[in-house]
This record gives sequence, C-alpha cells and structure tokens, in this order.
Amino acid sequence: TDAQTKPLLQTHADAVELAEPLEGAEAVKIPERNATSSGGKNVPSLLAQMAEKQPKKTIKSQLSPQEMAEMAEMAAKESDEGMDYRRRQVALSIASPLLGAALFAAKRSAKKDPVATLRAMERRSPPVQVALASGLPTLIEFYAQWCGDCKAMAGHMEELEQEYGNGKVNFVVLDAEKPENAKLVGYFRVDAIPHLAFIDGDKVLQTTLTGYLPKNVMAKQLEAFAARRQLPYCGPDMCGLDPKTTRMAPGSRA
Repeated sequence: TDAQTKPLLQTHADAVELAEPLEGAEAVKIPERNATSSGGKNVPSLLAQMAEKQPKKTIKSQLSPQEMAEMAEMAAKESDEGMDYRRRQVALSIASPLLGAALFAAKRSAKKDPVATLRAMERRSPPVQVALASGLPTLIEFYAQWCGDCKAMAGHMEELEQEYGNGKVNFVVLDAEKPENAKLVGYFRVDAIPHLAFIDGDKVLQTTLTGYLPKNVMAKQLEAFAARRQLPYCGPDMCGLDPKTTRMAPGSRA
C-alpha cells in the first residue's frame, strides 16, 4: 500500500579450621593442679580422674541382623542414587550444548516487535539540530505506532542504519504523534507516514518519500545519499530537478 494517511493524533536488572590462632588471642592452658585435702593427702587432678575412668580396650559393638539389613538397604539406595546422579550428569553434558544451540537458533529466528525496533531507533537518534549541524547527510523518518508500513519497514531500516549510520548518514527517527515533535511535523508538512526526508550535508532538503519502500530501494537511495550523488528515487518534488529537462520514470530518474 501507499502511505498510511490516518490523521495524526494531537496527543503524540566442612568446617574450617584456623591454621593459626586469632591475632591477639592467648593460648588456653589447663593447669595440672594437685590440691591437698585438709588431711594433707594428694587429690588426683580432674584430668587424671577422667583418664582413669576411660576403658583400657576398644569396645566393639555387635550389630544385630536387623541393623545389618537396614545398613545394607541404605547402602543399596545410596548406590542407586549415585548411579542416577551420574546418569543425569552425563545426559546434561550431552544435552546442554544441543539445548543451547536450539535456544540460540530460536532467539535468532524469533521476530522482533517492529514498534520496539522503531522505539529503539528513536532513542538512538541524535537531536535534529545536532544532526543537521554535523555536516553529514541526514535522513529523518516520521512514524506512528499504528502505521502498518512503518512496522513493515522497521526491520530493514534498522539493518540499513547499522550499515550506513556509522559516520556516513545521520538516522533520526521521530514519533509523529508526540507533542514535542508537532513543530517538526508541521515544518516538514507530514501528512502521510512513513515520511522520509533526505537532507544533505548543506542542510538542503533533497527529496521526500512516503509510504512503504522495499529494502533494495532504500539501500540504493542511501548508497547515493551517503556518497552525495544524485538520488535515484525522488518524491513529488522531483529532487529539485527541472521537469522540463529531466525525464522521470516511476520511482527512478531517467
């Protein structure tokens, strides 16, 4: 379809042992004291008494058949769980690269929201005054959220911005419905969108194109625009050329 002509609205993220004692701490010592009773006999120290009460031989506990069966069952369960864990780890090591590749492919194939793309381009845009003062050719695109042609062009306009926007052409994307852009909408006589104004480095408006423009058309236009050559596609203004001396074919210059 040609340009969208809907009227513009007015309201435009295990335990750890200390290898050394803490600084300033004193070693704790338990002194061996031999206290004497009132009768003068030596009283064994507390540590000596505790040592005296310790068994002289290691005690061996005899497990009952029931306890043996419970331990065997527990060991078998732990063994099965260990095997399951190892199987899961192997499966994950195989599946993780495949899953990552699938997610990456899905992410790349997923279509971007065209309105979000236009909003992002708008945020990256330099102010109009700064763009025009830079001495570079400037492309100003007016869009609206409801504009079908604007959304259809969003993807390839972003690609062309990445190709030509690095020091070759200023890309300025403006929402035509925002109140702060109302003066520019009137100045450029925006009555249909998408509306693309091509302004050269000398601040001269070369031409204006409206409506859907395929990527190959915009690519040829921007190639000539960046090189400051005659534009191959002209709007109703015929790129300022004299219609008496210039033959114009639809969408191109003869």
